[in-house]
This record gives sequence, structure tokens and C-alpha cells, in this order.
Amino acid sequence: LTGQNFDELDVLLGQLSCQLIASGGVASREDVRKLAERELLYGVIVGKALYDGAVSLPDLVALARKA
Repeated sequence: LTGQNFDELDVLLGQLSCQLIASGGVASREDVRKLAERELLYGVIVGKALYDGAVSLPDLVALARKA
């Protein structure tokens, strides 16, 4: 829950030709929103953030529908 390392993620996405699922570090709805902007990113695992209440499932579903 310390947030994403967006710089390193962007480097990794730039080297891949396949979709990637980000895992770990999601600390807020804003992290998920920023991750959704990355075209090759296929998904995000938010288990701990959901469990700890850092994000809510209805809010993330609404965010996904906007993307």
C-alpha cells in the first residue's frame, strides 16, 4: 500500500509486446486511475487495498467503466 512505481512500470511496459497485470503497491483510487491510463496494462490486482479499505469495489468498478 505504498503506491506504484510508475517510472519503472513505464520502462517495463516499453519493453514488452504483451499485456501486463500490475500487482502490489496500490494505495488509492488515484493509483488505479493512473494505471488505467497505460495502454498495455491489462489489469491491476488490488486485493490488499480492498481488504484494508484503501479503495472500494463500487468506486473501482465505476472508474473502470469510464476507461
